[in-house]
Amino acid sequence: MPLDVLLPPAEQISRMYDISDWKMDPVKYEEDRGFVTLGIRKCCRGPPLIPMPPEEGSLEPLSEEWLEAVTWDAYEDPQEFTAPQYMRHLLKCCGKKDIKVHDSLDSRRLLFYQAAARRSDWSHIWGIWQLFARRHSAAYRRRFGGTGAPSLQGDVAARFSTGL
Repeated sequence: MPLDVLLPPAEQISRMYDISDWKMDPVKYEEDRGFVTLGIRKCCRGPPLIPMPPEEGSLEPLSEEWLEAVTWDAYEDPQEFTAPQYMRHLLKCCGKKDIKVHDSLDSRRLLFYQAAARRSDWSHIWGIWQLFARRHSAAYRRRFGGTGAPSLQGDVAARFSTGL
């Protein structure tokens, strides 16, 4: 039996990938790797509204004035909605093009209302969602009526599509 097997998992990773010079704690590396499944819930009256940011350069992105100037459009065809595509659009609006959102996990396609993202990116995604949440909910209720609006949840159980 190789001696590496007797080492704690973090030290095995450190030796396996030679991350000792990464200036990163191996335990932290182990926690940050992997993916989290995100779910958009409460879409009973239709998919979330699409944020349309103000003209580029007119206001400082993510400032209070910029957030107030965001308008909300509905999908022309609600069947076009997918959580990954929606989250990508939301992140792009905020200039966060480096955060990747995926429609599959472990080579299996997630259901349309779920997406996957790196666990280390979850706090950024949640923070951006929170910036828009109150305004989005108000616009959604105004457009569709009712008391509920779509919400984002993290670390939900992945549900996979059975079709192609």
